[in-house]
Amino acid sequence: MLLVGLAAWAQQYSLTYQGYPFLYRTSCEYPTFAAGDHLTLSAGKPSIAGKEFTGWLYDGTLYQPAQKFIMPAKDVVLLPIFDNEWPTAIDQQQTPDDSRKVLENGVLFLINNGVKYSIMGERVQ
Repeated sequence: MLLVGLAAWAQQYSLTYQGYPFLYRTSCEYPTFAAGDHLTLSAGKPSIAGKEFTGWLYDGTLYQPAQKFIMPAKDVVLLPIFDNEWPTAIDQQQTPDDSRKVLENGVLFLINNGVKYSIMGERVQ
């Protein structure tokens, strides 16, 4: 019983589809989730005339509609990607000539001086 009571007080985090909040909302309230919750992303696909929806980008990984997703211990904003155009923090920054972007198994990384970084700027081992 104690564990059930503790779970009810677990920190809650939001999941937002950037520009398309209606895709997950089932009422006037936005749902919240606990870290580790197993979710199924919305099967809905946003559309822009003349562009093909590629998927939802989060933390360097591209997710497809209705794909399984495990909620991290932070709020999540899923960014819609069209025509494989990945607008990332890397694209917004000036990068040295010896830097390059690589896509590995659907995850985008920046390689700078032989060191791999996530699109969030975190060093990856």
